[in-house]
Amino acid sequence: MEDKKMEVDRETHVITSDPTPPPTAPSPTKNSSSPSIAVFHDCPRECPQEDHVKVGGEAQQDIDDTKSDSSEPEYFDIHDDDMTSPIEALSDYGPGGFHPVHLGDTLGPISDPSRFRVLHKLGHGGFGTVWLCRDTQDGKPKALKILSADASEKAAKACPDFKALQLLTHSVSHEEGLSQCFPHALRAHETAQDLLRKYHIALPYEHFWLPYQPNGSHLCLIAPFLGPNLESFCATYGHVTDLVKHVCFQLVEAMHFLHQKGLCHGDFRPANILFCLNEEVERMGDEELVDALGGVQMAKLTRTPLDKNNKDGAKEEEKEWPKELPRYLVGQADMFKLIRGGWCSPSVAVIDFGVSYPVTEPTGKGTGIPLGYAPPEEAITGKNQEGKEKTLVKLGPKSDVWSLGVTLAELVLDYFPFADSSDKLYGVKNMELVMGPIPEPFRSEFREWYKGIWGPDGTALQDVVMVTDPETGKSVLSPLSFSIKRWKEEKEYAKKESGYEDPIRSRMSLGLETLHTKRSGAAIEAQWARDKTKLPSYTWEQTEEEDEMDDDQFPTKKFDDIEVFSDLLRSIFKWMPEDRVSTAEIMAHPWFKDRYAPSKDTKREGVVSRLSQGTFGIINFMVGFPFKAGNFFFRVFSRVFGNFANPLWFL
Repeated sequence: MEDKKMEVDRETHVITSDPTPPPTAPSPTKNSSSPSIAVFHDCPRECPQEDHVKVGGEAQQDIDDTKSDSSEPEYFDIHDDDMTSPIEALSDYGPGGFHPVHLGDTLGPISDPSRFRVLHKLGHGGFGTVWLCRDTQDGKPKALKILSADASEKAAKACPDFKALQLLTHSVSHEEGLSQCFPHALRAHETAQDLLRKYHIALPYEHFWLPYQPNGSHLCLIAPFLGPNLESFCATYGHVTDLVKHVCFQLVEAMHFLHQKGLCHGDFRPANILFCLNEEVERMGDEELVDALGGVQMAKLTRTPLDKNNKDGAKEEEKEWPKELPRYLVGQADMFKLIRGGWCSPSVAVIDFGVSYPVTEPTGKGTGIPLGYAPPEEAITGKNQEGKEKTLVKLGPKSDVWSLGVTLAELVLDYFPFADSSDKLYGVKNMELVMGPIPEPFRSEFREWYKGIWGPDGTALQDVVMVTDPETGKSVLSPLSFSIKRWKEEKEYAKKESGYEDPIRSRMSLGLETLHTKRSGAAIEAQWARDKTKLPSYTWEQTEEEDEMDDDQFPTKKFDDIEVFSDLLRSIFKWMPEDRVSTAEIMAHPWFKDRYAPSKDTKREGVVSRLSQGTFGIINFMVGFPFKAGNFFFRVFSRVFGNFANPLWFL
């Protein structure tokens, strides 16, 4: 009976909770750290490649079935001279590391081991590799992430993606609020994926295990096949205002859904937002799909040095290839070819819930979001008694809202309002230009941080909190990173350049350069006006006339609603979380006036929304009124007489 149960645990599961690891011996481990689950389709960083890598010897003597013919260390070369796409480091393979995968391999649970056929590699990260596979069950392309053995072991204990999925699809505490704030009510027959797709969320929805593999046991996560991320969105489509607002509003809807369901994302930024794909992609054949991704590049692996008596290396090829290594490494697919080919939808999906946390459990630890997207409570932290990092103000939904504001600025303006690098002093300076002098508790902690970097004699920060305004003679709070005089000079300079002293308004008034010439930019706008079911396609091939155009002839975006968008951003960018607007208020902001926006007063919205639906709305309201009134009086009657029925009512 127990054997039967163990086999069931290794089957494919729809994810509703943390995955149960298969009953295997402890995975062989190597020295590596594995934080949270990695991002699906996130653009992977290009790992430095070693000239050669050794495999074998003491590192593998504990695993008899993964040793090569000799126990002596062997060295392998990567032949990647012609590679133009990133590949993982060969050192990622080995005990506790990545699972070796080849194109054409079939993977799956024990009940259906050939369910997924590998077509291409979508990416890699610190926690595993992501592959494009054909699901033979429904014939659709899927993204299959294979975690390293080390990461699989940790994910089996606590996987944030799984916890997020469980909270988003099973919590009912906020259903009423969602039905009032969104145009479509939740339907009982909808699947979890239908629900998440409707609110622009993508999470792995199935998992299975690959036990007893050369490098350990690997957890495999199945997710929708999605397109590229939004990091270059503005440079490509920033001049198409209607498309920009369409994408931005989806992001506000997504975050509103997350917060209503009780979840904070923690790492909300364009790198973690992907375009969905059109239905035509699901109907593509294998070869057509691979071609749409730019074809396949492979880096061959060989043993080195070769046998001196065998220049052709034939003898080396006869030796058994180490099972812990692939025969070759596959280059990452060119996801942006899907945009240029017209295969992407204007719909988006938020991914990577590896640092997400419940709204009811605001965290006192940072999430690690890059500084450019980090709110003050994440960017300016202190130390606890043990010397570990702590946030001065706990993170929560309004921390997500700040990151959303930066993301909107990047998508609309191709502009980071604060820091675009790891320069914290520069970031705080820009925050003060937008929001005014830094307040407590951030002020004192930032001063201590600065002294720790530059010593007590550092002169970049003001020595006092209150200074005298040189113009008014009044005592005012000084900007921390520069003087009142310098602060005003910065604003005056911006005003001379653009007519606005506010940095956000100033940046907007300068317009926007795109990657396209006027001609190609106009063609993109025409495509969008003609068909809004797909992202406009484009090509880098230019006519002779376009080649002769000057740089200043690129299509520029002039903002007719500078004040409106600036007001939206300024309502988000506040020092203290409680002063920032909510996602519901962002949805109702005038900048989204041509999109659906919920009422700020959800209690009054019920009657107003019904009466605003025209004749049929009025009829439905009148028909339902007697039943609602009867229900009301019944509840009152029950409450009153129920109390009298209680023998202790007089107490």
